[in-house]
Amino acid sequence: MAGAKLSVDFSDIEQIEQVYRQAPITTENAINEYLHGKGLKLAQERMTELVPVSDRPKLHAKRAQPYSRTNKVNLGFEVQTAVAFNYLVFPDEGLGTSKRKMARQFSQAGMDAATPQIVDELTGEIITALNGG
Repeated sequence: MAGAKLSVDFSDIEQIEQVYRQAPITTENAINEYLHGKGLKLAQERMTELVPVSDRPKLHAKRAQPYSRTNKVNLGFEVQTAVAFNYLVFPDEGLGTSKRKMARQFSQAGMDAATPQIVDELTGEIITALNGG
């Protein structure tokens, strides 16, 4: 099954860490609320944008919701393919090919593309929470 994972690592994200230190409990709740809602949706959209489309006449993952399975964890989430789209693991990770095709890693690339916007929006959500709002 193809998928990607995002979790907030405060040692890597100084922008959020500085704000987090002001009120960790309030901030943690705001982070989880954002990540499990808007952040998750943004990641799913960016990942879906990078899904390749084959020449085969069928429902393509790019036109559906291939990353509809999620695992919401504290300060993060994991996105996985829906069962019907588990085949995406083959081009994503370069598996099962006799032609030795390279892994495309579009799932993680989509997550990586979403991360800067998630961090920026998350910082705004935390500041709003700290200001009582």
